[in-house]
Amino acid sequence: MLTASTDISFLQGLKLDTATLLLESTPREWLLNKGKYQIVVRWQQGHLGIGAGESEHEAYARINIVATDKNRMLKDDPIEFNEIKTFMNWSLDDQVCLDL
Repeated sequence: MLTASTDISFLQGLKLDTATLLLESTPREWLLNKGKYQIVVRWQQGHLGIGAGESEHEAYARINIVATDKNRMLKDDPIEFNEIKTFMNWSLDDQVCLDL
């Protein structure tokens, strides 16, 4: 179960424009779009990192760990995007998703 490790209120409840799975293996990464902002979501060894910026480069430079799952830390189990979406209270039109 994901547990917030920092204040994530500024990222919660977003209506995302698009979401794309970039890396399926470790680290698992998704690139999201919200208006003029790029959001990078990275999952690796029980840690959820999120970075946001006006460019993909800026978003990668700003990735911070926002949540952890202690049960997945040792096993490095993958996570599905829908679990992250639920945890962050994000909404997304299913027609604009690519291989989530």
